[in-house]
Amino acid sequence: STGYNISALFGNCSKLTGLIPDNLLIYAPLTIGADSLFTSCSLITGQIPENLFRYCPNLTTVASAFQGCTGLTGQIPEDLLKYNTKLTTVVNLFYGCTGLSGSITEKLLKYNVLLITVEALFYGCSGLTGGIPTNLLTHNTELTTCYNLFRSCSNLVGPIPPTLFTTNTKCTVFAGTFNGCSKLTGLIPGELFTYNPLITTVAGLFQGCTGLTGAIPNLFTTNTLVQTYAICFQGCTGLTSIPTDLFRYSGTNTTTFNSTFYGCSGITSIPAGIFDYNTNVTDFGNTFINCTGITSIPTDIFRYNVNTTSFTATLAGTRITTIPTGLFQYNTKVTTFASTFQNCTALTAIPANMFDTNTLVTSFANTFQGCTSIPSVPVDLFRYNTAVTNISSLFNGCTNASFTTVDANIFRYMTAITNMNSVFASMGTSKTFTIPTDLFRYNVNVTNMSSAFQTTKVASITSGMFDYNINVTSFANVFYRALHGTVQIPSDLFKYNTLVTDMSGAFRYTNSTTTIPVDLFRYNTLVTTFAYTFDSSGTMGSGIPLDLFRYNTEVTTFLGVLNACGATY
Repeated sequence: STGYNISALFGNCSKLTGLIPDNLLIYAPLTIGADSLFTSCSLITGQIPENLFRYCPNLTTVASAFQGCTGLTGQIPEDLLKYNTKLTTVVNLFYGCTGLSGSITEKLLKYNVLLITVEALFYGCSGLTGGIPTNLLTHNTELTTCYNLFRSCSNLVGPIPPTLFTTNTKCTVFAGTFNGCSKLTGLIPGELFTYNPLITTVAGLFQGCTGLTGAIPNLFTTNTLVQTYAICFQGCTGLTSIPTDLFRYSGTNTTTFNSTFYGCSGITSIPAGIFDYNTNVTDFGNTFINCTGITSIPTDIFRYNVNTTSFTATLAGTRITTIPTGLFQYNTKVTTFASTFQNCTALTAIPANMFDTNTLVTSFANTFQGCTSIPSVPVDLFRYNTAVTNISSLFNGCTNASFTTVDANIFRYMTAITNMNSVFASMGTSKTFTIPTDLFRYNVNVTNMSSAFQTTKVASITSGMFDYNINVTSFANVFYRALHGTVQIPSDLFKYNTLVTDMSGAFRYTNSTTTIPVDLFRYNTLVTTFAYTFDSSGTMGSGIPLDLFRYNTEVTTFLGVLNACGATY
């Protein structure tokens, strides 16, 4: 009863039932810590006693005291922390208390003037209703961290109070503050952070606030120290426009815009010059992904972001129709363009020389996947991208009827490539795709060719097309649903691919009267699986050669290899 710390006193007592006694801590006046007091005691019920901490005037921390107590009900007592004037830390106090109801009292933290950290105070309290109290933090002038304060309080309603943080001038963290508060409505107050000049992060600040509407104001004019705007407005589908100077004032302190406007489908344009002052940004990953209202990209939008290394999925899922020439001209430190334009279904052309200055890039994985309106690819598009190792799914799903081939030299200078998985997959079976004979001639380091042409109707398979790819270990599903009509398989197709271990599904669902050469796999002595290699290839009329697998002594499975192939053997 005279201990200084009662943290985790009943923590994780998962079978503890009944009510919390109002006078439980009446004889513990010297207690300074009550962290995790009832953490995960999900079977305790009733209301939180208003006088629970009354007799602990020396408390400095009550982190996670009721975290996960889903059986607690009723309103949060307004005087719960009234007598704990020495509190400096209130973290996860009601985290996940989904049974708590009613509105949040503005007096809850009134007497805790020494508070430095308030994190996830109401995180996941989905039963709380009403509006956010304007004066909830008015008396907490020492506050430095306000992380995930109302996160996932999905039933809080009304507007965000404009003066909510006016007195918290020392606060540096407002990450996730309103994350998941989907029923908050109205405009974002322009003066919300006017008096918080020390903010360094607003990551996830309004994520999932689908009820917020209208134009984003010039919200951060006094917040010159912000380093990250990651997922700040993600999923705010009701927001309609972005001000040109939104990020101007944090200038060179900002390093990331990852997922900043992810899924903001109501935004219809990107302001020219929006990133001009953020010259130290390294990450534009997912910045505008699935912003389906965006139809164009301003010229030189990334001109001054010379330190950027990632454009992963930056514009994926937008409705852009063209790409400005020289869009990435000044971004010479970029290492990845993975998924940059993925599912840009309205995009009708790729500018020549678009990646000429991006010589450090190692990944073009999924870059144009699902770009269904692209009719062709510039011959020298990747001329200077000699460090690339991954082009998996690069043109996967490019189904435009005019996209029927690529130049034989398109990958000529990408000699470091190791992964070509699904590079031309799912381009459709209603058109015929011509594979240039020397398409892969210079890609001697590739190890993965799995699904390269899966569900793409190929015009022919030429002898020698894989001759230089001597390091390939997988041809799994390489021509899955790709062979139609009278397309034939050359007997020496895999002659020089002696390191292959996986041929599973390689010719699965062949719809061709092809002849299977007896020596097709003769040199692939390391293969361990032929699972479903010819599965459901029902029109093969030439039969299965008796010695087809004679030299493949390392095989451990032939599961379904000739299933429903319709041939004699």
